[in-house]
Amino acid sequence: SLGGKTSPLGRKVGVRRLEDGEQAKLIPNQDRDEEADPTWNHSGAKLYLSVHDKGVPFFAPHEVTREGERMQSLAGPHDAPGCSYQNPVLSPDGKRIAWSLRRGRSGTISIMNTRIAGLSEEHEFPGHFIGVVDWLPDGKRMVVSYLLLDEPRAGYSLGIVDLSTDTLSPWLNLSKSDGNVSVSPDGKRLAFTAKVDGHSEIFLTDLP
Repeated sequence: SLGGKTSPLGRKVGVRRLEDGEQAKLIPNQDRDEEADPTWNHSGAKLYLSVHDKGVPFFAPHEVTREGERMQSLAGPHDAPGCSYQNPVLSPDGKRIAWSLRRGRSGTISIMNTRIAGLSEEHEFPGHFIGVVDWLPDGKRMVVSYLLLDEPRAGYSLGIVDLSTDTLSPWLNLSKSDGNVSVSPDGKRLAFTAKVDGHSEIFLTDLP
């Protein structure tokens, strides 16, 4: 599979590893099942990504330089087995990076400081499965896609998270949403995916 994001300078693209085409691989072959969710920092000097090692049933957060060197894990010393970090997204000022953290029956948004290693905060929402998150321009609120664990067949809904109060306010109930969201640069519109007639399509809506 292939998923990519263009660097801020528009010169390079971060992609998932390809099975062939050695020159396309960012990181040398290692004992991994999958590398996913590449996200550039604002300068284009490094990438954040989720790494799934063989024999380990979860994704761990990592960062790597754009040359594929000096990859390091960002997992905390107290992370228990079963914590899965995915879908990293940088804050508007580039000083924080948010991850969807999946742990047991509690959906969590983990926010790491990009300049001070080990400095992070967690925003926990019991009974929810957090899908994809994106920042609003004020850096204090986020748009999230989520499932209610007691009603998983109901599909994803979209909500607004206030990080100062740890509240998740429901916004749109999208029974056929895939859970992917992306806020426009001016913070006025949201792009999201939803299934129509068995395939995914992109929709736009104004943000509240």
